Amino acid sequence: MSLIRKRNAELAPMRSMLTDILNETRLLNSDLFDMTSLSVNLPAINIVEDEKEFKVEMAAPGFSKKDFKVKIENDTLIISAEKKEEQKEENKEFKRREFNYSSFERAFALPESINEDNINAQYNDGILKLTLPKVAGARRKSKEISIG
Repeated sequence: MSLIRKRNAELAPMRSMLTDILNETRLLNSDLFDMTSLSVNLPAINIVEDEKEFKVEMAAPGFSKKDFKVKIENDTLIISAEKKEEQKEENKEFKRREFNYSSFERAFALPESINEDNINAQYNDGILKLTLPKVAGARRKSKEISIG
């Protein structure tokens, strides 16, 4: 009997740890399920509109111009970037080897007033700047929606 008690006593810390890990309240309150933390990896963006154009500025330091893709699909502006960094050192036995991979994608619905043929994009000092000119004379459609 003492052998069984001893084994159970040895497992007590592990049982306590598993109970703590699988605790439903703790699991649901952990940062793993915190949806607000998902936006941390997306670059901040500013959009300014005047009568001639939209200006989009995206803070994306650490990337280079070749890492970005800017395209329009189905009246949607899609900005994405992907960067892979890996240092190769040959003839060494690694105990720890780190590499970096960063990517994001942001999409924005374009209004009909955008002149898609004359969109300009530049990347300098960690900021991607896009200029989206409006079609001359284009006006936004406005419509009042009745609530039923």
